[in-house]
Amino acid sequence: MSGWLWVVILNAITASAYLGIVLFIVRGLRRTAQLRKNRLALATAAIFTTCAAHHVLHAVHLLAGAGHSEHAGGGTIAIMRESMGGDLDVAVTLSTALAGVLYLGMRRSYGPLLRSPAMFDDAGEARYRQLAANLPHTTVFIVDPDLRFVLVEGADLVAEGYDPRRMEGKLLDDTVPTEVFAHVAPYYRAAVAGEESSFDSVSAGTGRVFQVRARPLRDEADAIVGAMVLSEDVTAEREARAELDRARAFRDAVLTASPDIATVVDVDTGHLTWASRSLRSLIGTATAGNPEGQPDGDSTVDGAEDSSDIEVLVEDLDIVAAADRAAASLADGESLTTQYRVRGLGGETRWLSRRTTPFRRGPSGEVLQVLSVLREVTDVVEAERALERAALQDPLTGLPNRMLLLDRIGSAIDRGARTGIAAVVLFCDLDGFKSVNDSGGHAAGDAVLVEVARRLRAILRSDDFIARVGGDEFVLVLDAQMDDPASDADGLAGSVAARIRAALASAIEFEGRQYEVSASIGMVVARRGATAQDVLRDADSAMYRAKQSGKDRIELFDDSEETVASAEQAIAGTAQ
Repeated sequence: MSGWLWVVILNAITASAYLGIVLFIVRGLRRTAQLRKNRLALATAAIFTTCAAHHVLHAVHLLAGAGHSEHAGGGTIAIMRESMGGDLDVAVTLSTALAGVLYLGMRRSYGPLLRSPAMFDDAGEARYRQLAANLPHTTVFIVDPDLRFVLVEGADLVAEGYDPRRMEGKLLDDTVPTEVFAHVAPYYRAAVAGEESSFDSVSAGTGRVFQVRARPLRDEADAIVGAMVLSEDVTAEREARAELDRARAFRDAVLTASPDIATVVDVDTGHLTWASRSLRSLIGTATAGNPEGQPDGDSTVDGAEDSSDIEVLVEDLDIVAAADRAAASLADGESLTTQYRVRGLGGETRWLSRRTTPFRRGPSGEVLQVLSVLREVTDVVEAERALERAALQDPLTGLPNRMLLLDRIGSAIDRGARTGIAAVVLFCDLDGFKSVNDSGGHAAGDAVLVEVARRLRAILRSDDFIARVGGDEFVLVLDAQMDDPASDADGLAGSVAARIRAALASAIEFEGRQYEVSASIGMVVARRGATAQDVLRDADSAMYRAKQSGKDRIELFDDSEETVASAEQAIAGTAQ
């Protein structure tokens, strides 16, 4: 085979590879709804497309040269060189070069393909992971509305063959096997749509059984920003219950050793007919003969009599009764889980989790009694609530974090599109904060951040919003009521700068020392059609201009010119 024919084949293979990469990029952009947004990815696809066209053209030229006979001018090589000198070849080569230059120019302006937006600042994420790791036998998943994993925490995943860190940032259907996705996806979608659900999942690899609860994750405005999924390994509990059903001879030993309590309730009367031991031993309720609320040494397995007077909170009585009625309609082997509150030692509220299943049926198949397994889950419930707070709140200042901020900016953009009245976003970075840490240590730095947060919050109106997004970075979203942003922005910038300067004018005292800080501020109008990420990026860019221009000032981002315009005159006029 001639050498030029090998060149034709290699060019065809190269072109096919480039086109395959283009199809992969376009498929990823369509699946993540970024086809019109991710210009870096589109530029990359354009580069590979032009490269593919170049190699195809090269191959065509060589094939065209195959039909010519050898002549004194150099034979096939001369024909090939002459055929590749046409205008079309020059145009294709030039477009490849221009696309490459455009790609290099855009690399610093746009993030990598398919990157999920950050939902936590560093401190909040560390606190969240610590709380999640302390949930016993439980794996925690946080997903965004696209079912992309934002956070994955749980040691049980490693035993199942998953790497939690590799899962983060990826879509659910790109992470789990097809059969697992088909089983769990409806529950995940229901959670981001606002519905809570609970279901069992059995591992195909290890055979372990997981009780999975999917619930929506909401911000302080009750808007859904994702979903929290808790997967608890309940294999031991299920095996204990199955052993109870298979061999009643082992019932007493199994239930006595278990930290849970089993009960039998009559469906018609709601009367507790049997309990493996007294519920007082579970919730620590004191009795006359046992003032410390500890289990009696000679207690019997049947604790129904001592459990019948356990006080369920009035607000949860209907929950318990409804759960009993619902359990009566289950098929054998199915179960229903519910949580409710009871009164514990000293009148405090304790949480119980109860998993209920049909136990005894009548002649016609109706359920007469239900069997329940109860567990005291106060620590788990409180940890879940702390997880939700950590997911949406800065632990140091108590301010909302980046996740809530992006949601609030998006709401402001949508509201402006409906009303025609724009809001503004201010990105504030403290000047002189490094010297606070250097001279007073991190304790002084934390004290300054807490006080700055308090002062900035004090100057805001009830409809305004403030969040902490970094070490010494705060973002304000102001309902500016600007009918004409172009004419009102300068005046608003001066007014805001004056208020922030006044708030930070006095020194902050900590342990007998005084610390002074100011703020460099970037301001941008939340324009129609922009994303929350775009607005935050533009405000950050304007803030850096303020830093470079001397600090303790405010800079406006001019989106029509894509430049940042100085607002020094507005500030000076306000100061006078």
